[in-house]
Amino acid sequence: MLVDLGSGQVLYARNPDKRFLPASITKVMTAFVAFEEIGRGKLSADTRFTVSPQLASEWSGKGTSMYLQAGEQLRVDDLLRGIMTASANDASV
Repeated sequence: MLVDLGSGQVLYARNPDKRFLPASITKVMTAFVAFEEIGRGKLSADTRFTVSPQLASEWSGKGTSMYLQAGEQLRVDDLLRGIMTASANDASV
């Protein structure tokens, strides 16, 4: 899917509703954006996120994974380590 970020208009889409595992470039961009937000002071490496039951059931153990469990609380720093060292899909989501 190609989207004009300024207007939000979809310029091109092929099977836009098809689910697939995040590719490595998606995970790299997730980490990049997180680091940008940390640099801007909008996110802290110590901020904790709670793994939702939906995320755990849909993503834990799929492809490369941190095997996150529902209710588990992880710091941004830990999630970034999972993305960057294990290429963890669940951490990226």
